[in-house]
Amino acid sequence: MKHLAQNIRVLRECNNETQEQLSAALGSGQQSVQRWEKGRVVPSMFYVVGIASHYGVEISDLVGKQAAYELVWKTGEAS
Repeated sequence: MKHLAQNIRVLRECNNETQEQLSAALGSGQQSVQRWEKGRVVPSMFYVVGIASHYGVEISDLVGKQAAYELVWKTGEAS
C-alpha cells in the first residue's frame, strides 16, 4: 500500500491542503491522515472512497501503482 500513502500525500500537497484540512473534509482526525501518508495505517474503504471523491480521482487510480504525479496531472492540478 506504499502507493496509496504516497498518492494521498501528493494529491493533498498539490491541492495546497494541510493534513488538518483534509481530515476536516473527510470527518477524520489529523493524526489519521498523518498515519495514512506515512503508510503506518491503511485507511478504511470509507475513507478511500472519500479521498478519491474529494480529489476527483478513481479509487483504482488512488490505490494503484500509478505514479502520484500522473494522478495530479489527471486531475488538472499540475501546471
